[in-house]
Amino acid sequence: MHSLISILVVFLSLSLVATTTNGDDPIKVDCPSDTNCTRGGAFDANLAALLSPLPAAAAASSGFAKNSTGATPDQAFGLAQCHADLNSSDCRACLDTALGNITGRCPGQRTALIIYDSCLLRSSDTSFFGAADTSWYRYICNPKTAQPLLFMSRLAAMLSNLTGTAARGSPCMFAAGAAEVTPYVRLYGMAQCTRDLGTDD
Repeated sequence: MHSLISILVVFLSLSLVATTTNGDDPIKVDCPSDTNCTRGGAFDANLAALLSPLPAAAAASSGFAKNSTGATPDQAFGLAQCHADLNSSDCRACLDTALGNITGRCPGQRTALIIYDSCLLRSSDTSFFGAADTSWYRYICNPKTAQPLLFMSRLAAMLSNLTGTAARGSPCMFAAGAAEVTPYVRLYGMAQCTRDLGTDD
């Protein structure tokens, strides 16, 4: 089950403690400097044509959209996804922010990823559809846990349940749940896969 957890960390966000963040501050921005493209070139034009409609398309279709534009070697691939529990207007707002920031923070890049608490936007010059990306994950934990062994045991059980449910139990590949550590301490978590993945990915 540990391998399933590591595979599903593509878009695993655990809300174990209450946190607040500025909606415009991404959790992760990745635009490798070795993936530059010619500004104004064919790939740049394909990327712009690809990314512009993705926020609206995802918001209109249950929070998920993927597409590609152009032909090799200048083909652009893109994916936009919101948390499954986000309404359409909040999904659109998050992805519009992501689009503005990914183009501003990653200008001229052939590969880019931006992740917010509620959405993600990814683009590349190679197809990543259906391929699990386990290169990044996020945990938010309270360092003042009074019973760390019990906490970790309940956390592992909850994560195992959530990842299995997200992968196999819902068309949105989303699961949320809670686990009691003590009568006064509850864990809350959620897991979501990008919906281009198969259940075994």
